Order: sequence, then C-alpha cells, then structure tokens
Amino acid sequence: MTTVTPPEVCTTEDLTDSPRAWSCFVITPIGNEHAEQGSPERDAYEHSLRIFEEVVLPACSRYGVTPVRSDGIAEAGEITDQICRHVLHDDLVIADVGGGNPNVMYELGLRHATGKPVIHIGEHGRLPFDISPIRTIQFQATTRGGLVHARKKLEAALETVLRGAFEPLTPARILRGLHTSPFSPARVGEDEEDEDAPGLVERMAVVEEQMEAMTEDLDGATVALQRITAAAEKFLPPLWQPDAPSSTQQAILHRFAQAIEEPAADLKSCAQRFEDKMGSLDAAVRAALAFQRSMSFPAPDISSEGPADLLEQLTGMSASVREGVDAITLFEAMFKAFSSLSRSLRAPGREIGAALSLFRRSASYFAQWEHLARAEED
Repeated sequence: MTTVTPPEVCTTEDLTDSPRAWSCFVITPIGNEHAEQGSPERDAYEHSLRIFEEVVLPACSRYGVTPVRSDGIAEAGEITDQICRHVLHDDLVIADVGGGNPNVMYELGLRHATGKPVIHIGEHGRLPFDISPIRTIQFQATTRGGLVHARKKLEAALETVLRGAFEPLTPARILRGLHTSPFSPARVGEDEEDEDAPGLVERMAVVEEQMEAMTEDLDGATVALQRITAAAEKFLPPLWQPDAPSSTQQAILHRFAQAIEEPAADLKSCAQRFEDKMGSLDAAVRAALAFQRSMSFPAPDISSEGPADLLEQLTGMSASVREGVDAITLFEAMFKAFSSLSRSLRAPGREIGAALSLFRRSASYFAQWEHLARAEED
C-alpha cells in the first residue's frame, strides 16, 4: 500500500509536538460578508464561517494546526494565484463539499491530482453525487450536537493523517501510474460505506415524505405571486396618469411597497424551504438512476413508487418551477426599474430577487436530472 509521507510524522505520544507546524488550507464556499443581511450570498458566508469556527478551527487547534481560508490569507497579491498555491502546496487541505459549490469542486479537483492529504467534510443531504465514493465526514449543521459530532470526527481524521496514514486518491494514482485495481487496499478503504449513510430505500422514503411539502411550497409561492400581482393592478395604474405630481407618485409607490412587503417575504420563505429540500432530493434521484444503471436486469420495485415514477412526478414539478422563475423574473425586472424611482421598493425587490435566485438554483437540479435520465435511456 502506497502512503503519503507527511512533512514530519507526529509521534504517538504527543501529536502537538511536531517539529514544525503543518500548513492547512480550507476549501469552502465563502459567500459575501458585505452582502445584504438575509441574502443568499450573506447566508452562505455566515454558514461557512460557522462551520469553520465551530468545527474546523477547534479540531485543528488540538494538534497545533492553523487552518486558513481564502478570505484569511494575509499576504498581498493576486487572490487566485494565492489560492492555487495553497491548494497545490499546503501539507493538508480540508474541503467543505456541502452543496457542491463550483469553486470548491474546481479547487478540490486540483488537490486530488497532487496526491497530498485532503479531508472531506459536508452537511448531510447536500453532498455532490460526483464524489460520493470518497469518504466524507457528514454532519447536521442545524444543531449544536451535530457540529460537536463533526468536530470529533474531524479530530480523529486529522490524527490519522498526521500519523502518515493517507492514501492518494484515484486521480493521483493514475497520474503516477500506480495500481488502481478495485481489489487493492486503497480502493477497499475508499469504497467502504458509512454505516450511518442512508440507502436507496431510505432516500426514496424521504422523497415521498417531502414531495407533498414541496408541492405546498410551490402553492405558497403561487399565492404570494398572485398577491403581488393584485397589488400591482390596484396601485400602479394611477401612477401613469398624465401630469401626476411627484408627491402623488411617491405616495402610490409607498402604498404599493407596503402592500407587497408581506407576500414578497412569503415568496422568499417558500423558495428557501423548497430549495432546502433539494439536497436530499438530489441525492435520492441520483442514487435511483445509479441503481438502475448498475442493474443488468430489470430493477425490482423498491418502494410504492419506483425511480421511474419519481422522475415522472418531478417532470410536472419542474414545469411549475420554470413557470415560477419566468413570473418572478418579470417582477424582478419591474422592481429594478422602480427602485430608482422610490427607495421604499428596494427591500421587497431584494426579497423577490432572493426568491428568484433560489428557484433558479432549484430549476438547475431538474435540468441535471432530465439530462441524466435521458442518458440512461440512450
């Protein structure tokens, strides 16, 4: 078995007495700390920062390792160049793969090719299908206990890596011309499943439970859009009357903003709840398709509604999401134009824009599923 020799292998007695500190880069979605409070970009920043501060930082501190995120690089210079250097040259990388952020996946691919130590962590239900065979520390970020459990698992993984017990992943082994037989010790370790990970039957059961709730979220979004439309039809026509004074127009826009404040917030909440469920739904759909692909004979029914039935149901939901995206896009364009007329419309406009972003992200899942399903049929 080929192992990666660490810069200085720590002793069993005291891992914190390493002759020199390990460099450690954390690949994670950064978001935008300067974005509007409640926006997807700001939420992503707060979420990743919490995981870094409550899971990664204390686990690394136990062994005298100082983890660095891209927004914590102190040196002056080009950020892209600095990130690539850390990804390629640091002794250790910890990657938060939850949600499959494109930047994270790109940087992670670079790291995998080096054959150097990398530890995957990710929120349960939000792991990318593409790297599912690689062991990942899964956790629930919504509970304090889930984060504590993740920290303890990360501490155990760090101890293993610091002792030198790390296998290069398949990309690095291929580049180096190393043995990649499915029966090699390295592959046995990689393919070993997490005992707590749900199987396909469990995933499908979760989907069946969530489908009704997701339909309710779509219905709620439709009601919110109808309320916004009704308010526009009620308040906006007088706005275009000839020679209407600015004071009258300002009053109209203010009343309109008050009328749509609540439905705009409801629209964003519905979009957030719907998008939150997409992670586990994505895992179930991809697992179902992978199961069908792996069978050389017709797959048995694994639930009251099999994978094919599930995809058929999702087709209707996909159409509803696309229609909603089109409708919200029209409202967003209107609010962008009106925001220059009155600041009172900027807040509901941001809520609608956030909802649009969330529904667009959800729509991208459906597009991926349809592509995978068509590939299965070919």
